[in-house]
Amino acid sequence: MNTDDMNTDDMNTDDTSQLPSSPAKKKESNGLGVAGFVVALVGAVLCWVPILGIVLSLIGVIFSTVGLRAATRFDAPRKGLSIAGLAVGIAALVASIFVTVLVLVVVDAVVSCLDHYNDYLQAPIGSEAETEAYDRWIECGN
Repeated sequence: MNTDDMNTDDMNTDDTSQLPSSPAKKKESNGLGVAGFVVALVGAVLCWVPILGIVLSLIGVIFSTVGLRAATRFDAPRKGLSIAGLAVGIAALVASIFVTVLVLVVVDAVVSCLDHYNDYLQAPIGSEAETEAYDRWIECGN
């Protein structure tokens, strides 16, 4: 085929009809909603660690709430992830508070028992104080 026979329209590879007329709008992301879900999930996994679970869960709830407001107000994506982060964060917060209170109660009981044991060890041998301290120490374990 002779190059003179080719139509110059066929050689035009720069077809501008396929290009968008305006630049594509970048979809806003919901970074706080995603971060809230991730932090709440980590808080749920670590809810058995006193104080740390409370802090992580609380941060997850705050981030998820801000992400949910942004998703509602500015029509940002991942609104469902913000809602899930809020639910997981609240559940993890409740579990973390329960575990922390339970640990504090157990630690208080152990310290009290150790105090009674210390009283027993310091009481004079064969005295009435030794018997009373021993009884308090034994009752502590029951």
